[in-house]
Amino acid sequence: MSEFQNPQNQPGLDKRMMFVFAFTAVLLLLAQQFLVKPQQQLNEQTGKNAPTPATAVSSASAAPATPGATQPLAAKQAESENTTVVENDLYRITFTNRGGLVKSWILKKYRDDSSHELELVHR
Repeated sequence: MSEFQNPQNQPGLDKRMMFVFAFTAVLLLLAQQFLVKPQQQLNEQTGKNAPTPATAVSSASAAPATPGATQPLAAKQAESENTTVVENDLYRITFTNRGGLVKSWILKKYRDDSSHELELVHR
């Protein structure tokens, strides 16, 4: 009868594992050197440097210096609070435009203890 061997105790396994780890580390280092980030490619194409965050904030009122530079967007606010209702045969959801808040979420086919439609949002 042949003897069973643990596959983790094979000779040379440690050397192979160290080789795999070293090869992976070298591969990662080479990938970092040769793969260029998209922002760097954009700057190389335009021939200009990207603005630093401090420069971008200080020049928010002026036009962007480079085509890739973005300006901070002004916050939009509605004049009044509106509600939107999404309804089908399973549920009725009421949203408000103030922060995307869900005011009501009713499951029509489920009942609570007092036999009303199940309301998931605590008032």
